[in-house]
Order: sequence, then C-alpha cells, then structure tokens
Amino acid sequence: MRVVVVGAGQVGGTVVKSLAEAHDCTVIDVDRARLEAVSHAYDVRIVHGSGTRRETLLDGGVADADLVMACTSRDEVNLVTAMLARRLSSARTVVRATGTDYLGAWRAGDLDVDLLVSTAFETASAVERVLQVPGARHVDFFAHGEVVVLGVDVRGPAAARLAGRPLRDAGLPVASRVVAVVRDGSWTVPDADEAVREDDWIIAMASPTAARAWSRVVTGAAPVDDVVIYGAGRMGTAVARVLLRRGVRVRIVEPDEDLAHAAAAALERARVFHARGLDPAFGVPAP
Repeated sequence: MRVVVVGAGQVGGTVVKSLAEAHDCTVIDVDRARLEAVSHAYDVRIVHGSGTRRETLLDGGVADADLVMACTSRDEVNLVTAMLARRLSSARTVVRATGTDYLGAWRAGDLDVDLLVSTAFETASAVERVLQVPGARHVDFFAHGEVVVLGVDVRGPAAARLAGRPLRDAGLPVASRVVAVVRDGSWTVPDADEAVREDDWIIAMASPTAARAWSRVVTGAAPVDDVVIYGAGRMGTAVARVLLRRGVRVRIVEPDEDLAHAAAAALERARVFHARGLDPAFGVPAP
C-alpha cells in the first residue's frame, strides 16, 4: 500500500514506524531536520514542504496514494491537507486532531475526510474505560455508550466471588449478562448453571450502571465516582467532559486563572479550583 504521511513529529514518526516496514511510505514535513531523522531511521521517501500546498502533495505522490495521513500538531493544517488530498486522489484520508472541536462536524458529515482521530477524545475515552470497571481486562462501549462489554479475569476478589458456583447464584449485577467464558484458550457460551473456575476469563454485556457495579465483583471495591483532574487544558477538559457525561463527579485544579475560568464556564457540573496542585495549603480544611 502506498501511504503519504504529512507531519514528521512525534505522532507522524510513530505512524511511520508502524507502517514503513510493510508499506511504501512518503513523509512530508516543513522541517528538514525532522525529515532527515525519519529518513535515517526508516526506508521512506521524504518531501520538504507544506501539506496544504497542492504542489507539495503532488510531489509526494498523493495522486497515486492509497492512504493519506495528516499528523501535524495543527488541526487546521491537517484538515486542509486531507481535504486537498481528496481532491487530488482517491486515497482514504485520516486526520489527527489534537482537540475535540471538529468531532461534531465530522460526525455530521460536514468535513470531507474519511476518519478524524482526536487524541484528546481517545485519551478521555481510555480514562473512562479504566474508571468504568477498575481491574477489568478490557472495557468497550457500543450503541453510543448505552451498552458496555467488559472482560474480567477470575482471580483475586473475582475468584472469591465467582469461582466454583453457578452463575445463577453468583449475585451478578442486575442488567448484565455473561455472554462467554474463556478457558484454556477456548470459549463457550455459558448457561445459568455454568460454574466458572479460577483463571477463567468472563466476557459480560451490561448497562453502564451495571458495568460500574461490576467493580465490586472485580476488585471488591466500589466503582470510582469522584475524580480530581490537575490541569484545565485541552486534554483535561476533554477528560472531564467525558466523565461528567457518565455521572462521575469531577474536580479540576488549574493554576492559570484564565484557563480555570474558561473550564468553569464550559463545564457547569465540574468544580474548578484556581490553585496549584502542589501547594501544601490546597485541599487542607480551614481550622
């Protein structure tokens, strides 16, 4: 596959590292030093210039490309690059977005790119998955977050709760169902009389509320419902927005007054503190 990667920074470099061995890659960047570093590390073609320029993309072979990935640190540059590439070729286009500002427009079909990946949103979603069922092997969301599929290792507290007893008697959270049990590398669809064993792997489907209740099964502890976020920048507010949507209480600590005020205005249900997280006086109750 012929791939054009626009942006040779940290994200672009990681993309090239993953693709260069198996695919024909061309890397475009405005920074000659970054291009030289990439060309010395991987067998790729390099083109110096901006991906927002038609001539640069054509020099990079975009007309014959199968995939164009716009990975610079500037969202607007990435969008222009990808939409220009769509005009010049039949390549699929992937845009890296640092924030979440353009997600709504892309989902509505107003941006002519195939895939928009928001690093802030993906990070926020990863945090959400971890907090949804702490200790679970994996957690995935479907149907706009209304269905949760989770994987649980039958070990520790989970083994004490589940091992050796039929699923019907395990006291599993309401509005959830065990859909598979993985044992010794093979899986089965269990019935209510199935008795799981220690070191089995359970896959369950649940409502968001039931998924959080699985925390007691997995760790023996209550689900996480109160989170403190240090930093009200783009990433911090994205994480806060996702957690608030799931009913988690959020407190944000931000030393910059303008950012703190902006976060307070944007996140009505969050408690925002204009303070330094390392200040020993912060969080100490008044006498």
